[in-house]
Amino acid sequence: MRPPARILIADDASRIRRLIRRGLELDDHEVIEAANGDDALERLREHHPDVAILDVAMPGLDGLALCHVVRADPHLHDIRLVLISASPVATMAREAGADLFLRKPFYVRDIVAVVGGLSAHTAVQQ
Repeated sequence: MRPPARILIADDASRIRRLIRRGLELDDHEVIEAANGDDALERLREHHPDVAILDVAMPGLDGLALCHVVRADPHLHDIRLVLISASPVATMAREAGADLFLRKPFYVRDIVAVVGGLSAHTAVQQ
């Protein structure tokens, strides 16, 4: 059995954060939330989660810019990054350093499965 992961959800839509949070908490993960990119960066530095789920379109730093910042920071670069968006920006997400891109709308079960896989992979790498 895999240990629970610490997950950051960064999305300016509170209903999206709540939906993802419920699914992840049912799978025993610890969830941290941020409503914009600047708040997300602060929480990444403070909590160093295993996985961060980042909306591409957020106030402040958007998800793509935040991805670049995380990958350039030696203290954060090992965090697994999942970008989510209603726009088809998978190529830009990969170029920004995302481990995975999911298109909205998505199924919460898919997010839970992805997070479980990424956090298990992170635990093996450490």
